[in-house]
Amino acid sequence: MSRYGQEVVAKFMPDLVANKITIISGFMYGVDTESHQKCLEFGGRTVAVLGGGLNILVPPENDDLYSQILNNGGLVISEYKNNFQPTLWSFPQRNRIVAGLSTLGVLVVEAGIKSGSLITARMGREQGKKIYVIPGQITSSTAEGTNYLIKNDLGEMVTLADDISKNKIINL
Repeated sequence: MSRYGQEVVAKFMPDLVANKITIISGFMYGVDTESHQKCLEFGGRTVAVLGGGLNILVPPENDDLYSQILNNGGLVISEYKNNFQPTLWSFPQRNRIVAGLSTLGVLVVEAGIKSGSLITARMGREQGKKIYVIPGQITSSTAEGTNYLIKNDLGEMVTLADDISKNKIINL
């Protein structure tokens, strides 16, 4: 996650939480972790979908975040057995659940051209979900994927939380 991605999450989260939007994300580094943390900081509800079992935290430094989510009325879920070690295929597979849990939309904050966020966006489109995309700097590798989605009309560009606050659940 770039500083820009961090700033976008900080800008959007107060309004998303104020509009009672549940944040669903994949509990990984970067935008996932930042989104869960900011959501909790502003008193919102969040759902973490793991790429491994409930007893195997990846990344391990999110151990406290795992507890905070549960202690604040959120959910941590996995389709795998409790001690399942995550694999290269289990994270993309998890993304179909991240997209599927949303009622109306997936928000892509940052995405490299081969990122899991693009997998989640594709799965969201296949499931009939609205795809919202934050535009990024054209020189940034963390914006190649988001700008690709916008350029190819695969998602709607948004610059304010108000652009998406009419929905009830958003994935980050």
